[in-house]
Amino acid sequence: MSSKALVTNKDIIIKLIELLETEKCDVQKDIFRNVLESLLRRTPDDL
Repeated sequence: MSSKALVTNKDIIIKLIELLETEKCDVQKDIFRNVLESLLRRTPDDL
């Protein structure tokens, strides 16, 4: 029997914030920021 791990929007948001805090490259940080903004626009408020 195999188990499948689920990744929630909250997990992705937390990881993106971690990446934003640690990334040195401004271009990469801008990409992470844009993804985070897009995800937050599409995610219900009650995480």
